[in-house]
Amino acid sequence: MIKFFRKIRHKLWIENKVRKYLPYAIGEIALVMIGILLALQVNNWNENRKDRNTESIILHNLLSDMEENIKQIRRKIGGCNRSQNVLITKRELFNFPAEQVTNSNLDTLIHAINNRSSFDPYVGTLNELLNSGSINVIKNEDLRRLISSWSSYLDEVRQEEDEVDIMLNDYVIPYLIENAAMADWMSLGNYGGFVNFKNYHKGYKTRMLTDLRFENLVNYSISRNKWLILRYTRMEEYLQELIELIKSELN
Repeated sequence: MIKFFRKIRHKLWIENKVRKYLPYAIGEIALVMIGILLALQVNNWNENRKDRNTESIILHNLLSDMEENIKQIRRKIGGCNRSQNVLITKRELFNFPAEQVTNSNLDTLIHAINNRSSFDPYVGTLNELLNSGSINVIKNEDLRRLISSWSSYLDEVRQEEDEVDIMLNDYVIPYLIENAAMADWMSLGNYGGFVNFKNYHKGYKTRMLTDLRFENLVNYSISRNKWLILRYTRMEEYLQELIELIKSELN
């Protein structure tokens, strides 16, 4: 019986000890958990700060590239518009007798029909973003989506530039080689460097100004040039939107 009571008393003593120690144990566990949570929070804060610094650097570089690109695309639009105005104006030459058309006017038309344009954008920062996956550092979803649309806009431009090249290489240049005295209009564009070409063959005006093929080539060039201006304008609008969104994020 005495042993039984001793066991009971010992058990009660242990339970009493546990009850007294339990709050301290819970407190120590809570402190450890709080410490872990704080450490995770600090780590997350540091990682977020690094990401924001990286994002700022990327956006500054991207802004610089896109501002150069929009300057270039506006120069391309300006050049195409000048060629378009010449083509539309000089197309009226087909309404006049050949003897009333000066060589200079026809050379200007031939030079305009040979307008070739190529958009060569700065894409270093953008390619790094898209290829490395660092685009995920950019918080703004609209900006990420806009950056990801770059290739579709550029593809449209490239496709139209290729169509112009096909027209020139396959139709315009072969026609001119066969039918035009090319030296004067080549001098207008400084072909082959600053070479002073001179035409020794005369009488090509009548042949070209009464040739439906040449008139068709001029009209087709106007059409292709119109589409190229449209693609360049769409690229300009895209770049402007991109630039404004980048500036908004940086501010």
